[in-house]
Amino acid sequence: MRSRARRLVRERVDAFGDAAVAATMLERLLHPAVVVGIDGLSHRLRGRQQQARVLQQGANARVS
Repeated sequence: MRSRARRLVRERVDAFGDAAVAATMLERLLHPAVVVGIDGLSHRLRGRQQQARVLQQGANARVS
């Protein structure tokens, strides 16, 4: 999670022009936030994997 926070600050530096200002703004916005850990695949990843299986099955059917 820490690397994501650093990435957020780097992305916001471009918008605010100063790393200290960007970090302070994010700190104030995210301070009351609750971090929720989610196990498992996201709906996007599940959809992509299902799509890949369908394509693979179609390719295997043509080869057979």
